[in-house]
Amino acid sequence: MSRRRDRRPPLRSAAGVDHEVVLARQLADLDALYARLPAMECQGLCADSCHTHVDASDAERTRLLRRHGLDLDAPTPDGACPALSRSFGLGRCSVHADRPMICRLWGAAAAMPCPHGCTPDGGRLDDRATLQLLADSLATGGHRDGGLADLLHLLMDDPIAAALVARMLRGDHTAKPALIRHYATRHLDQIGTKSRLSARR
Repeated sequence: MSRRRDRRPPLRSAAGVDHEVVLARQLADLDALYARLPAMECQGLCADSCHTHVDASDAERTRLLRRHGLDLDAPTPDGACPALSRSFGLGRCSVHADRPMICRLWGAAAAMPCPHGCTPDGGRLDDRATLQLLADSLATGGHRDGGLADLLHLLMDDPIAAALVARMLRGDHTAKPALIRHYATRHLDQIGTKSRLSARR
C-alpha cells in the first residue's frame, strides 16, 4: 500500500472491524500468491492481448484505484483495458507492477500462452493450477460476486467444466454457452437422480 499519509480516519464497521487493516492483509496475501507464479521475462509485446476489460478481486481493484486512480470498469473508446497506455504509439500496461492475478497468469498459464514466445521458467501452469490461483486470488481479495471463487473451485473438480473454462481463457467464445449447457444438463441429471431416490423411499 502507498505510504502517503491519509488524513481520513480508518474505516470501521459497526462491529469495529478496521477495513484498512483487512485490506492491508488481503494485499499482502495476494502478493504472496503472485510470488507462487513462475518467473518470466516479458518482451512487452502483448498489448494486443489487452483488448478487453478484465476482472479482479475487490482488493486488487482498490489498490489500482488508490495507487493509480484507475477504475477497471471505466469505458474506453475501443473497449480495451483502461490500464493500457498508448503513449508514443506503444501499447503498454500503465499499472504493470500492480496488475491483477488474471493479467499475471497471461503467458504463465498453458490456457493463455504468450503469442510472442515468452515462456516461464519451469514451463507453463496447467489448467487446474491456473484455476486454483485465480480462485485463490478472488477468495483472498474478495469479489463483488461472492460465489465466483466457490464456482471456480467447483469447476476444478469437473474435468469437462475445467476444460471449457480453459477454452474461455484462451478466448474461445463458444466455450461459455457450452459450459452453461453442461451445467444445465448436469443439474437436471442430479435432480432426476434425487427424484428417483426419493421415489424409492
